Amino acid sequence: VGLGLRRGEVLGLKWEHVNFENGVIFICSTRTRYVKEEILDKTKNEESTRVLNMPGYISDYLSRLKNNSTILGEYVCSWEDGTPLKVDYVSRKFKEILTKNNMPHIRFHDLRHTNASLLLSKGVDLKRIQGWLGHAQLSTTSDIYAHLDEKYKLDNANIINGILAKPN
Repeated sequence: VGLGLRRGEVLGLKWEHVNFENGVIFICSTRTRYVKEEILDKTKNEESTRVLNMPGYISDYLSRLKNNSTILGEYVCSWEDGTPLKVDYVSRKFKEILTKNNMPHIRFHDLRHTNASLLLSKGVDLKRIQGWLGHAQLSTTSDIYAHLDEKYKLDNANIINGILAKPN
């Protein structure tokens, strides 16, 4: 949820794409399932290939993961023997975590929507969110991903009141 990555982008992230010195992650590949085979491919579109600054907690977590483990693989999301996690495993495990913690069922992909909505709720403009998520079209970000919360309705009412209400 911290980076708003697609599942395939998470699974396609290699350690060589994580630059701890500059605090950035290069999103340039994706791992997906095609028929019965899992493949490494380029990102969904040109805009999906991007460089994201890592939030501090993500940088700290990845640094600990890399330095305190026996991970042998080139992928960030891999088993201790270096075998990359299967695409379906991530979705199954995510559902399992939600169920175990009595949380409502959402798709892994819905974490992207949450990321966009959190950024929007803090006043980040849609164009910046579009670039962050790697959307080719601003309409995708605004119409599908960025959901306004109830606070906006109250804020809008207060703004209109400030504009139109008669001064005392």
